[in-house]
Amino acid sequence: MKLTFFLIAFSLVFVRAYFSLHGHDNKGKDNVTITIENGDDYEQIKYAGKIALADDETTFKSISPGGYVKFRKNTIKLAAESNITGEIKYTLYDDDQLLLPGDNSKRIIASAIKEMIAYGSDAQGRMERLYLKGVKTALINEINNIKDAGLVNMYMDRIFKSDTLSASDYSFIAEKIKSLNSDIDKLRFLKMYPIQSIQNPSVIQSWFDVAKRLNADIDKMNALTYLTESDSLSSECFDRILDISVHLNADIDKINMYQKLLNQKNISEQQWISLINQAPNITADVDKSNLLTAIAKQMPKTESIKSAWLKAARTINNNADYGNTLRAIEQF
Repeated sequence: MKLTFFLIAFSLVFVRAYFSLHGHDNKGKDNVTITIENGDDYEQIKYAGKIALADDETTFKSISPGGYVKFRKNTIKLAAESNITGEIKYTLYDDDQLLLPGDNSKRIIASAIKEMIAYGSDAQGRMERLYLKGVKTALINEINNIKDAGLVNMYMDRIFKSDTLSASDYSFIAEKIKSLNSDIDKLRFLKMYPIQSIQNPSVIQSWFDVAKRLNADIDKMNALTYLTESDSLSSECFDRILDISVHLNADIDKINMYQKLLNQKNISEQQWISLINQAPNITADVDKSNLLTAIAKQMPKTESIKSAWLKAARTINNNADYGNTLRAIEQF
């Protein structure tokens, strides 16, 4: 407990990032102040007005009249201010000493712009610049550089609007989804995948890696239910859904997922047996009976499947429930 308190206090003292936002710009804000303190490091970004970046993102294409950008990184200070005609004037200081224009000045401006991009400046414009270049991987990789959670979601939404994503793109995106902090966001993006893309052998592993790591069972069930909306899942998808369902905490959740799997077409004999073998792990005899009864109505009546079913039925201890269960198979 003391260690937890210490770590929280340490984080609060040595790492502080806070925002002051007013009005509206191209991200819905006119006046933005971002301050980041980390020990001896101090960084501040302030800007007002509508900011557009040059295509190479190393300088400003335009700042609306009266607008400005002010950047400070420890002793380095940059100001880019637009006059009433939109002309931009740059001033740079190092430890309050004015710096003359030159390559070092360009580097400082580019560095300031890189930080502004990370916090969302000209976000829509940057996404479109990357996308129009046809560099989807660059658009996806940019997520690593973004420091604003809302901006990450904006990029992900834009990526999924692409109609040219390949199997390798989908697999790569899943790795990015895995690194998100919010399970709500992870689930939302998992459900943006076309079901057919998930069943691709090169995508299925990465998609299910994200799904099984969702913390709440309800989120796992939502992800799996999205898949079972298709009644023609691949054999591997079926097996992976069953594997995650087995590890759900509540019996009712397990039963719900098992029943959804019953609606699938082309279930193999081994998959029927694997599904039947989960029934003995259900706690309540009545729930176990109901599940086996539902299975009996749809399963092929091969000797192997029937044998597995009877073995599972014998784990029902309540005589009335056991009798009701046997009647389900005696009809065939």
